[in-house]
Amino acid sequence: MYTIEFQKRGLPHAHILIFLHPYNKYLDPSDIDRIISVEVPDPVKQPRLYNLVKAHMVHGPCGLANPKCSCMKDGRCTKFYPKKFQDVRIFNQGGYPVYIRRDNGHKINKNGIQLHSGHVVPYNPSLLMKYVSPSEACWRIFSYSIHGRKPDVERLFFHLEGENPVDYKEFEQIGDVLLKASVTESMFTSWFDVNKEYAEAKSLTYGQFVSKFVYVKKTRTWKPRKRGYTIGRLVWVPPATGELYYMRMLLTVKKGPTSYDDLKTFEGVKHKSFREACFAMGFL
Repeated sequence: MYTIEFQKRGLPHAHILIFLHPYNKYLDPSDIDRIISVEVPDPVKQPRLYNLVKAHMVHGPCGLANPKCSCMKDGRCTKFYPKKFQDVRIFNQGGYPVYIRRDNGHKINKNGIQLHSGHVVPYNPSLLMKYVSPSEACWRIFSYSIHGRKPDVERLFFHLEGENPVDYKEFEQIGDVLLKASVTESMFTSWFDVNKEYAEAKSLTYGQFVSKFVYVKKTRTWKPRKRGYTIGRLVWVPPATGELYYMRMLLTVKKGPTSYDDLKTFEGVKHKSFREACFAMGFL
């Protein structure tokens, strides 16, 4: 059984569970020492392995040398590095091996800090020597999708009357800001306008609306969808927002409203607030 994951630098790594034939099983615990290493290789005798360990199999630097490292919490490394030196291999109380990790004198310079074997992550020398994968490069050369989402999800924004957000630069004059279309128009208010124009829109809630219509940001209008399928998701607001929270509750069921007042209306009665409308509909 296995699963493949891609690391940040683009190299894949595998989580593998292997069942060995009895003839191929490693029955002697000392066999572990031939499979797993946690020491810095000799840079003279094994220069290629040394460079690979230096590039990929060293944790840190962290601790006092780099207290801002992502592994640090309350002044200590959460991965428990650097590890203690160990002259013999043992098994701890949980049954996990504590590998031989000798102070062989070899160092690795990383970001100006000298690191020893206590900072080395367990690795298999033979696999590490072969483990150079062009996976990400091939993926990009063939122009495969890097990110995918199906179906598309549209975040639907809403606001109380007269409280739509307006973007402006700090040096702009207030008079010019008030002339912006975003002061009077938004994705949400444009939804009211489309509900007046299209009969199909009147049969849809705000969340269902994007499955049949597309919002054009440039013109701040909705138009009928010609292709594709999108799911709408109303942005979440906490109960502490009051009327905005109750309006969101109504938007999940109200179909085709043409104004804020229409949104507050239930069975021909226009209520004074969204909360009262929710109460009348049995939500509260």
